[in-house]
Amino acid sequence: MNPFKGTWGAWELATRFSYLDLTDAGIRGGEMWDVTAGINWYAAPNVRVMLNYVHSHVKNRQLVAGGSDISGSGDILQSRFQLDF
Repeated sequence: MNPFKGTWGAWELATRFSYLDLTDAGIRGGEMWDVTAGINWYAAPNVRVMLNYVHSHVKNRQLVAGGSDISGSGDILQSRFQLDF
């Protein structure tokens, strides 16, 4: 039995929050966090199309010892097509 037969497939909404502390033992790598929002479309049992938006932010990073802290943010739009066989 194919649950996708005669339908537009299945949809999935997803969110994720990530945090990473990169400062340790005298290395000032800073802190980074990001938020991801995504939508997945399962067109068939073995076909998936994914679309994600990621907003990331880094703060308190030093490129050289004794230098000033660097902070910034970035936005990413990513997609993927997956075929399972």
